[in-house]
Amino acid sequence: MTETKTFSLSPQQKLRFILDLSVREIEAIVQWRQMLSKVINLEDISLRAQLDRETVEQLLLNSSNVEKMRLNPNRVNRNQLEQIPQLKPDRIDIVLQGKPYYSMTELAVATALPLTVLDYFFVIPPLSFPDKPANKEVILEPVTGYYLIPRQPDFERLDPAVQLGYVESLPIPETLEFRIVENSDFESGSQTAHLLKAAFAGNVHPVLRDVQGSKLYLVPGSIDLWFHLNTPSPRREEIIQELGLEIVDPRPRMGYYRAQLTHKPEDFDVTREVLRVISKANQFQEVAFAEPDRVGFDDFQFDPSFPITEAEGDFEAVDRFWNYELIELEAAHAITTGSPLVTLIVIDSGIDTNHSDLVPALRSDWQSLDLNFERGIPATVLSPHASYIAHGTKVSGLVAGRGNATISQVRGVAPNCSILPIKISGSQGYGLRAEAILESLTYLQPNERGVINLSWRIDGEHIGIRQALIAAQNQGVAIVCSAGNYTLGMPQKPDEIHYPSAYSYLDPQLTALCSVAAVGAGDRKANYSYYGEQSVTLSAPGGEQGRAGTAIYTTSTSNSYTYTWGTSFAAPHVAGLIALLFSLKPELTPQQAIAIIKETADSVDMVNPLYLGMLGAGRINARAALEKLQDDFGIQPPVPPSPSISHYDDRGRLNINLATFDELVKLPLIEAWRANQILDYRETHGLFTTIWSLLLIGVFDPWTIRSLEPYITVLS
Repeated sequence: MTETKTFSLSPQQKLRFILDLSVREIEAIVQWRQMLSKVINLEDISLRAQLDRETVEQLLLNSSNVEKMRLNPNRVNRNQLEQIPQLKPDRIDIVLQGKPYYSMTELAVATALPLTVLDYFFVIPPLSFPDKPANKEVILEPVTGYYLIPRQPDFERLDPAVQLGYVESLPIPETLEFRIVENSDFESGSQTAHLLKAAFAGNVHPVLRDVQGSKLYLVPGSIDLWFHLNTPSPRREEIIQELGLEIVDPRPRMGYYRAQLTHKPEDFDVTREVLRVISKANQFQEVAFAEPDRVGFDDFQFDPSFPITEAEGDFEAVDRFWNYELIELEAAHAITTGSPLVTLIVIDSGIDTNHSDLVPALRSDWQSLDLNFERGIPATVLSPHASYIAHGTKVSGLVAGRGNATISQVRGVAPNCSILPIKISGSQGYGLRAEAILESLTYLQPNERGVINLSWRIDGEHIGIRQALIAAQNQGVAIVCSAGNYTLGMPQKPDEIHYPSAYSYLDPQLTALCSVAAVGAGDRKANYSYYGEQSVTLSAPGGEQGRAGTAIYTTSTSNSYTYTWGTSFAAPHVAGLIALLFSLKPELTPQQAIAIIKETADSVDMVNPLYLGMLGAGRINARAALEKLQDDFGIQPPVPPSPSISHYDDRGRLNINLATFDELVKLPLIEAWRANQILDYRETHGLFTTIWSLLLIGVFDPWTIRSLEPYITVLS
């Protein structure tokens, strides 16, 4: 295509194009310009041109306005296209079938016209929507060559996307009704974009990019609506109907509704229609905010592990708990091991709720709560029954495992605190993650402190998650986020944007949130860890690839153990330490706790000359932080306990002859009524001689006792 320097039409020709006028109408306008309403139907022209009447009148009365006017190419019809002098007739159908256009480059390919000509006729309006709570506009732009398209329904038919040179960009769950493709020829960019849209009848949607460069994946035609909680349900439904939406997933308890467009816009531009409806929704005072329904993929980031094999003996396990030695955890535990009145809310993939190191740490009422926030799984299914729960299991072992930190058990940073495992998906809706955070806050009792651990990422800023984190902070909850992992071969640069951890410095409201980078056994920055002067609050052991002395040893699925590494596993070290501080002084604010940990962190600058000041305040020191808390607030050191018989043996099994009610109800299969029966029997008949003596109570069967065998004993 040869570019021309200038291009213009007469005012009458341009006017005819803009307003889709007939020759007779143009002649009448020229002759009777001052008496327009008497010779032409302005309402009809306004409707036909999809412009308001005032704009139409201004164009008719002033030719200079016509010269400046440009149209959205997705809203033009055949008549208008026929009036473009250089557009060949055989291209008109191609242009109409290739809607919607997300860039002028796409339009140039479809029309075979130079951009200088197209810029005279067309402009593609920017994509944006209001961030109502922050009172700002979110600006988006399409990513060239990346599209969301429908799933291929007929596997025997050749995929039209493949025929046009597109390949799958990301593997995504089959529960989502679309797939993401990119042009396999990077140099061609959008050469076949209009053909792709024609093949799918316009049902092709852009992957978007925000001003910070993050790619965003909007679910086509879907919107997240968040209502103020005092809005009655009938009024919520009335507003949704007035917006032309239908409810897909109502979550009225938190005021969250996922809704879908009930119509396809005439210009096929579903994305722009979604943003228009969001703007309209935000005008209702009952709506706290609205935003596009977005998804992410593999947001738990890489989850490497080396499972422990039977062949690994004690020799290989020397230095297994190097991470705890590095932060002086044993000395910290001499001060406190935590309080059951502090709950660690692990919002992650779910956990293995049968793991012997985690069962005693679960808050006693966990089975009565809805901990499942994964789309497509019934609400009655409690967390976590899925194959990918290993990530959350690893995090939970580090934060509050109840093992004895022997050769084969994991004792977490805050072992006497409680865990609530909130299950989310690493590849689905961000709105559900926001709801999970808000719902978890309602589970905290008035005298209970909370720490939220978020060892995952999201693509770009998300209003719902941000507002949920602000709500958590307002409730006195501390928030700990992993700083982020570079994938192998990815270029590294400081202060890489990584949400939600980026809120620690990009949102001045979120002072209760800290971002954690990872260091290895020698306090050197882990080779995968994000870093930066602004983006990192603290560092903690995250390990490197390997086994004992290098990687992080923690709990895994099927009641097993594994070695792993990542900032995902550095974050729970900090979350556990904040829980210890809250245990020692319940009135402590999250901001005070973070300040103490920063002040007492050990400098790692000497061993990281290339990252001076870029690993936060340093690597955490649990002993120093607790000692400073004691000094600052005049807390007396704990009195050494008098010798007593432990309620647990060296394998972490609970002695049912010594167990308290609270300890019993934390066991699997023992609910409150069975715990009371055990205590009553003990008081009436004396101690149990074997675990099988439980049969004498009359509320246990052999299968239940055998299931409890790994968790209980009668020996002191």
